[in-house]
Amino acid sequence: MQLILVATLLCLALGSCSASISGPFIFWGHSRVSSLQNQALVESSSRELPLTQLFTEAKAIVVFVRNSTNRLEGTRYPKFQNLVKSGAWTYLPQRSLAAEPFGLNANIEVVSLSGHGEEDDSEILLAYNESVNTYGRGEVLGILGSREEEAHFLAKTEAAPGGEEEEKAKAAEGSEETEASLSTWPRQQGSASLNGPLELS
Repeated sequence: MQLILVATLLCLALGSCSASISGPFIFWGHSRVSSLQNQALVESSSRELPLTQLFTEAKAIVVFVRNSTNRLEGTRYPKFQNLVKSGAWTYLPQRSLAAEPFGLNANIEVVSLSGHGEEDDSEILLAYNESVNTYGRGEVLGILGSREEEAHFLAKTEAAPGGEEEEKAKAAEGSEETEASLSTWPRQQGSASLNGPLELS
């Protein structure tokens, strides 16, 4: 009885969890990847179809989630660069996908990357090759994206009111410096006032 209760709670917990990744994205490995294109100007329903088909046709999907949105440099990820260039791949610059793979494929592995170039490079190669050994070359879809940043944007929004005081203090210091430098101007035909926009009187 307890085992059934634990299993039910686990299913509910897993069912209510949702993962979300943000772009830009690199897709590689599956034979249909090269047919994907950036479709920013295409109707949303027709953008979803190619991704949905790709996610359902792949025998397995390995999603690599980076903790940063910094530019991915090939010099820091040489193994990954060779892996991607050895087969079909595409780059999608958009922030979100029209359809996500979660729920469309039963064989999804999500690998969270640490942010350290050499470790991440080895982790990507190891996890992807394990999946290829199990499901076959050309049958595994690799996706590299970033962690969804909604909480980050909220934190920026909430922090703004507190940061305004610092900005006002800096602006006040800056205006004193500007006022001091303006006072050295020769005062022939007018004077400058810094209470608002620059006014000449």
